[in-house]
Amino acid sequence: MYVLAVKNERGALVSEHLIDAGEIIVGRLDGCDVALDSTAVSRQHACFYVENAQVFVSDMGSANGVYVNEQRITRDTPVDDKSRIRVSEYLFQLERHEPEPTGSGIRTALVAPDDAHGKLVILAGHDAGREVLLYEPIISVGRIDENELSIQDPSVSRQHAQLKRQDDGSYALTDLGSSNGVFVLGRRINRPTRVGHGDRITFGQIECLLTTANGQQAGGKSLGQWLVFTVLAILAAILGSAASLFWFD
Repeated sequence: MYVLAVKNERGALVSEHLIDAGEIIVGRLDGCDVALDSTAVSRQHACFYVENAQVFVSDMGSANGVYVNEQRITRDTPVDDKSRIRVSEYLFQLERHEPEPTGSGIRTALVAPDDAHGKLVILAGHDAGREVLLYEPIISVGRIDENELSIQDPSVSRQHAQLKRQDDGSYALTDLGSSNGVFVLGRRINRPTRVGHGDRITFGQIECLLTTANGQQAGGKSLGQWLVFTVLAILAAILGSAASLFWFD
């Protein structure tokens, strides 16, 4: 199984796509799987597909051609992770995608669970239900193994996001320039955002539930504090009502 990474002429990642079954159409039309905004790209320019576990690329009659290792192709051509594939100014690279066994995904797994300051529960993807304990003050999130939290999903960038623990037990969440974004409660973030107990965070298409050891919420109060304030507010309301009745009597 491969992930197809698309990069622009500056080498910046544009998008990533899983190649498993079916076809991936590249072109200028919005309906293409990989839509490229360039007049040098034909409406339907190229096609990637898998046959007998081999990835092929074909030219769909484009005006400016498809190049593999700087040679313009004239027929369906097998490609792999060593192939340099070019469509106009865009470079396509195949990366092997081997889902890792379900586990903690944290390199500090020898730390006792009681020492964890938080936990992420993965709610989507093939790792749905996986619980990841958070130990380090800074947690990097991404698809490659070098991250403290590795999520093996093509919608997750190689280095996708960062969680930095705050003094009160909440976290500062930062998007590290990912292709498919970081979302908090369904809204894409574009700056460091405070998150806490009970928040739902989505990396690409993988939704996670964050819990903290002290129940610290992003609003600045822990669950215990909220419970105390709620009880006090209810008692105040009851006492106020009782006082009003007594006054009128």
